[in-house]
Amino acid sequence: MGTRRRTTEFRKGDVYRATRDGEITPHIWVVMQDCLHADRHCTRAFNLTGSEAPEGQHMIDVSHFTFPDGLFKYKKRYTYARINEKDCLTKGNNLEYLGDIEDLCPGLMEEVCKQTYACDVALDLDDLCDCNYQIIDKKVDLGQMIEPECDCNQKVYFV
Repeated sequence: MGTRRRTTEFRKGDVYRATRDGEITPHIWVVMQDCLHADRHCTRAFNLTGSEAPEGQHMIDVSHFTFPDGLFKYKKRYTYARINEKDCLTKGNNLEYLGDIEDLCPGLMEEVCKQTYACDVALDLDDLCDCNYQIIDKKVDLGQMIEPECDCNQKVYFV
């Protein structure tokens, strides 16, 4: 039996189809931090999109991941994780809970954190990806992986 949750709660890794205030088209959002009172607090999240980055904005290419059928209403050739310092969700947004990112797309959150580990993106990502950063540090120290390089001029891009 699953753990009972508050109706106001977001958990890191929750995936929602959401239409935020002022938006017409719903996007797929991945919550980046736990929040017990998401009805009162805007909780950091990133969205998955098939649209190319507008001029001056950049994203992480996550097209190499396999996403479940039906996750996207319209599947496009590429899929990007769009991360910026302002994006967040509240329980007041039009939400449809889809599941947990590790169940829907294993390794995606780890990949996003690995890419943000290497590039100076946003100050608060250090906290949001903290557990993943510790795992990366340990693997590098043990020689299980090389320290990721910032590839911001090629496939890894941020707002």
